[in-house]
Amino acid sequence: MYCPLGSSRPTLAPPGYYTILGLPIEGEHRLNQGGDGNGVHGDLRKKSHYDMGGTSKLEIQTRSQILICPIGHYCTRGVKRPCPRGRYGNTEGLHTRDCSGSSALGYWTREGSAISNAYKCNPGRYADRVGSSSSSCVGPCDYGFYCTSGSTSRRQHECGHRGVYCPIGSKKPTRAR
Repeated sequence: MYCPLGSSRPTLAPPGYYTILGLPIEGEHRLNQGGDGNGVHGDLRKKSHYDMGGTSKLEIQTRSQILICPIGHYCTRGVKRPCPRGRYGNTEGLHTRDCSGSSALGYWTREGSAISNAYKCNPGRYADRVGSSSSSCVGPCDYGFYCTSGSTSRRQHECGHRGVYCPIGSKKPTRAR
């Protein structure tokens, strides 16, 4: 909720927008319990033992404006959150945790990523499906095969052909001499 200047009652922030602090207001009270002062119920992050969440007298400000949700984030109920790991947000105004979509094959994304191919899977690892959320991706490559950075199959490259062999425990191939 936010209160535009001159309004007589709060307005619900539309999906894809978040509220920001505005002008000082005298005599405010707490709107709900269990938050970090942003009016979100249940996030349980308290500033101090006096803060029960919502808008407080100590802050003497209210949320009086909205902004469109930025790239890499989604906004619901007036709160801005980063897109989760394994997802990305490449447009403004997103309003679900699905954001714009999943990380691409062979790639993974961190929280707040704006592109699907932000980071390649580590050498020796692969991602044969979308949505990887760490450099480990889906898993290790099969024995007898090796995976270069950004591989999309656990059998990306076969060892033992074209003068390449894979030492046991190695994450990358070695050329035969």
